[in-house]
Amino acid sequence: MTLPRLLEALPEARFWVEAGVGLGPAGKLVRAGFPSLASLAEASRDDLLAIPGVGIMTVELCERLLGRRLPSVIGDWQAQGFSGTAAAALAEAGIESVEALARLTEKEIAAFGLRNPDQQLCETLLGRRLQDPEPPAAPANV
Repeated sequence: MTLPRLLEALPEARFWVEAGVGLGPAGKLVRAGFPSLASLAEASRDDLLAIPGVGIMTVELCERLLGRRLPSVIGDWQAQGFSGTAAAALAEAGIESVEALARLTEKEIAAFGLRNPDQQLCETLLGRRLQDPEPPAAPANV
């Protein structure tokens, strides 16, 4: 697609093109509901990377333009040590914190299809084995 054709179809893409985003990703951002920098206010890295045709270079450019890193649930889980597959599964299920993970049952966690290293990491983060239905009770004062 040429610049004149893009701007004829999506005039809002001009902002992105002038900011240095390629023609394809500029059009994809606009079509996905991000016509301006202000429209990224509530977006996450995961939101942008989920747009076909928008890659990490475009996301990083958006972050530079914003002057801040966009939040990423997947990135947060990976920073905790989870594999990319496990991090994406947790994020897709809306599990955004260790506290939310702790509220899940063993069966719910198993449904994510986590492999052994990720299962062990869950156990470490939760302080209990996954087959235990509840965290261990605090010892009673005698």
